[in-house]
Amino acid sequence: MTSSPSAGRGEDAATRASTPIRVDVLREEAAFLALEPVWDPLLRASGSDLVFLTFDWVTAWWRRFGAGAAPRVMVARCAGIPVGIAPFVRTTHAGIRRLGLMGGKTADYKDLIVAPAARRATVAALLRALLAQRDWDYLEWTGLREDSPNLPHLADLLAEMGCATALRRPKVFTTIPLRGSWDQYFAALSKNSRKNARRQARALEEERGAVVYRRAATPGDVERFMDALVRQHVERWRAHSGYSALESPTLAATYRDVARRFLASGRLRLSVLMVRDQVAATDLGFEHAGVHFSCLTSMSGSFAPYSVGRLLLLRIIEDAFRDGLRTVDLLQGDEPYKAEFSPEVRGLHTLGLAAPGWRGSLASTWAGRLQPWLVRRIGSSSFVRRLQGRRLRAEARPI
Repeated sequence: MTSSPSAGRGEDAATRASTPIRVDVLREEAAFLALEPVWDPLLRASGSDLVFLTFDWVTAWWRRFGAGAAPRVMVARCAGIPVGIAPFVRTTHAGIRRLGLMGGKTADYKDLIVAPAARRATVAALLRALLAQRDWDYLEWTGLREDSPNLPHLADLLAEMGCATALRRPKVFTTIPLRGSWDQYFAALSKNSRKNARRQARALEEERGAVVYRRAATPGDVERFMDALVRQHVERWRAHSGYSALESPTLAATYRDVARRFLASGRLRLSVLMVRDQVAATDLGFEHAGVHFSCLTSMSGSFAPYSVGRLLLLRIIEDAFRDGLRTVDLLQGDEPYKAEFSPEVRGLHTLGLAAPGWRGSLASTWAGRLQPWLVRRIGSSSFVRRLQGRRLRAEARPI
């Protein structure tokens, strides 16, 4: 573990009191895991209280993807009290030492965990500690939400520090705010959406049998429903693009681990639409901070003509209203079907930051410009998709 003392500058409580903020860089797994008692309490107060930042999620990912990676978890303390956590991890590919935030491809959203009363000073201290390290070349921070309370401070402080950064908004994320009642929400959907939902539900029951909505309540349910989710996801994506991310044994195992952990804590919302004891559609969801996070969905091809995915989502939204949740989060992407559910769409940013020095400049040129350009140019070819599929089936990369 290395330490970097730093004093923040800003109009928050810690700065007004001239209290120094000290940043420790945790490089060992044991030190990072020892943060468990303070991690989630700080997250709840942070304004970035997202399921992908919970200790359960991050450590489930680390357990499966940590091999070959090195923790670089930064902890900011004010008067000995943790006020910020930056869960960085370092990997090396093609000679480039990359930093990212823990969670990898399982986490649509990534952020710092920072106490609001000392936010600007803490973000400044974390950034200074990061720039003081000499064992990384390029930071690629994906999944930074437009509504992150840290985003304005990050942009301002990096500019003040003279850093060469690239802030891109290549994606969006979609949420459904749950206002009023379920009946009011459903009545506000388009006439065509309501008509189609009723027609498809009626046809499904008349032609295929009794339809039952269920949520996993036991470990046995989790195993059965996760088996169906993985199988359906692989079959459907192979038919469309040649491979499914869940063909990675490590990625599939990570989602299973997270599902088991959240079942134990009562926060799992793994939902299925059953038709005569067959799993017609599946949604791997999690409840956190009053939000249903819909992480993975799949459906059986034999039930596709009935739009069972849309029918399941309507049941999930109704369930969320009944349980008093405030939002259903459909995560990144603006797929056309999402527009039918009266969503709010906002930006999802990627921050690229080069380390000081020539290595950082070279890494930035490759990772920040050339590599994305190559991916856009050749990523749509069927040959590349087959290569990606073989790689995913063998193993998924940590970040």
